[in-house]
Amino acid sequence: MKAILLSFLIVLVSLFTCHAQESMMKDINYDLLDRLVKHARDNYPRIQANLHRIKMAQANVTKAHLSYFDIFTFSYLNSPNNSTTIVNPTLLNGYQYGVFANVGSIAQKPAAVRVAREEKKALMCENEAYKQNIEMEVRKRYLLYVQHLSTLRSRTTALIDAESALKEVKYRFEKGEETFDNYNKALVVIEDHHQKVIESEGSMLVAKTELEEFLGAKLEDF
Repeated sequence: MKAILLSFLIVLVSLFTCHAQESMMKDINYDLLDRLVKHARDNYPRIQANLHRIKMAQANVTKAHLSYFDIFTFSYLNSPNNSTTIVNPTLLNGYQYGVFANVGSIAQKPAAVRVAREEKKALMCENEAYKQNIEMEVRKRYLLYVQHLSTLRSRTTALIDAESALKEVKYRFEKGEETFDNYNKALVVIEDHHQKVIESEGSMLVAKTELEEFLGAKLEDF
């Protein structure tokens, strides 16, 4: 009887070890992963906010260029033709026009334009760096999800195989060819497999939720 139980346990261990050694590489869908990365890079809220800030920075660059016109001041003076008097003679009659330039502003404007341009460049670099971080995070979370999914599938398959083997032990127990103690130990082994499957399901769902957090959408939508 002990030999039968020992054989049963060896079969269970062999089955579980075999499935546990399966590679997760076959479960990785690189086309899907690329779509997930692109979606996150294009739609993540912080990236959208960065794009709006870049547009604001571009508007500031344009504003800095247009501010060159602030350097010049246009004015005119109207002296009527009959305004000439002996006491206050006016040499020029009619309208006189003038354009004045602020020398101090001329020196400041190029610096203002450069500052606006550099601010825009800084925002663009920050946004690109954040996009790279998003890509790395999505890839990492996707691979973690696939890992847990692969583990769940292996443990589920091992459980199914173990349950099939248990049927043989149960059949022998019912025929009186196996002791209740050995049959009960076999049930404990099956319960352990059930628990591992539940743990794997929880880990897989958590990994899936954390991936969807960056996507802003359900994984099934892709």
